[in-house]
Amino acid sequence: MQQTQKLIVIPEGKICDYIDGKFRNDTPEEYVRQNLEKRLVNELRYPKERIGVEVTLKVGNAKKRVDIVVYEKLSEPTQENINIIVECKKETVDPRNAKEGVDQLQSYMAACINCEWGLWTNGRHRIVYRKV
Repeated sequence: MQQTQKLIVIPEGKICDYIDGKFRNDTPEEYVRQNLEKRLVNELRYPKERIGVEVTLKVGNAKKRVDIVVYEKLSEPTQENINIIVECKKETVDPRNAKEGVDQLQSYMAACINCEWGLWTNGRHRIVYRKV
C-alpha cells in the first residue's frame, strides 16, 4: 500500500504556526512565539490541545488578543479555564521597558479568574508572574 504525503506550501512572508497550523506573518515577534510554542510541547510536555494561540479575551468592555494561553486541562477552551498566559515580544524589546507588554500581561491575568501564571518573554529574557 502506497502512503501519500501531504505537502504544505508556505506563502512568502508567512510562517506555519506550530500549534494550530495557521499561516502567520513572518515577524521577529512570531519567531519568539513559535520557539516558545515548541518548548511548551516538546520540553514541558503540554499537549497541543491545551494550548491556544491568538486567543480573544474579554478585558473589561474591550476584547484583546493574547499571544499564547495554556488551558487548565483538556476541557473546553474558555477564558475561565486559562491557567497560563504568555506575552511575546521581539528580541530587541528591553525587558526593563515594563510598558512593552508587562502591563498588558497583568491586565490579561486579572481578567482570567483561574489564571495562575503569566510569562513575558522576548526570547532571551523571561519575566514570570504568579497570581496568588
